[in-house]
Amino acid sequence: SRKCNNPPPSISGNVYKNGDYCVGADSETQSCNSQLCPIDGGWSPYGDWSDCSSECGGGTQTRSRKCNNPLPANGGNDCVGADSVSQSCNTHLCPSPLLTMKVMCDDQTNIFLDGEEQKNVSGTGLWYEMATLQIPASTQVVGIQCHNIGGPYGIKAQVLSNDGTLVTATGTKSLWECSNEAEDGWSTVGFKDTWSLAYDTNQHPDWNDLNAEAKVIWTNSAADMTVFCRKVIKDSTVDN
Repeated sequence: SRKCNNPPPSISGNVYKNGDYCVGADSETQSCNSQLCPIDGGWSPYGDWSDCSSECGGGTQTRSRKCNNPLPANGGNDCVGADSVSQSCNTHLCPSPLLTMKVMCDDQTNIFLDGEEQKNVSGTGLWYEMATLQIPASTQVVGIQCHNIGGPYGIKAQVLSNDGTLVTATGTKSLWECSNEAEDGWSTVGFKDTWSLAYDTNQHPDWNDLNAEAKVIWTNSAADMTVFCRKVIKDSTVDN
């Protein structure tokens, strides 16, 4: 801007023109700061959570966001903060894997897991049938009661991991114990009485192709009509 004061108008002079003091505008305008304004970046909303890294037992999952709402431009600042976050997921305990137990008995059998009799197991009533059942991997003691009604006798059994690896199989070398008496707690891990090791027998060569890794066992007396055999399997490895 400028002022009409160089010199100021005189009342006595002829300085008026159309009612104005000086001729021309008292200000002028020009462009300035014509560069684009900076734009700071802004976060977009978070996306969906990723799949959990584990199906059970505790895993992690993440979700992310982008600094594009708006994108930083013209020298503007990037977004403040992390572009992703994580959280725990599937923290529930994993189910115990199962083992497979296969049992042959001449003639009638009952199967016990940690002291609990297993009911309605198919194949436990006939000497030529194999009883097969899934058992928890947490099982500590397996017990077999076998009742012979006459003629050949014997027990043949094995326990397999879920990938088919042998956990234990009946036989003298695998330290199965047998008795002709069912003492209190005989099929539990806390059982303290010392039973004799099982005896390998030559009974049932017709079972050779069944439970091939196992031996046919009994007590040391063929006269025993009912036999109880047990095996602690917790932390067992291949033992026959």
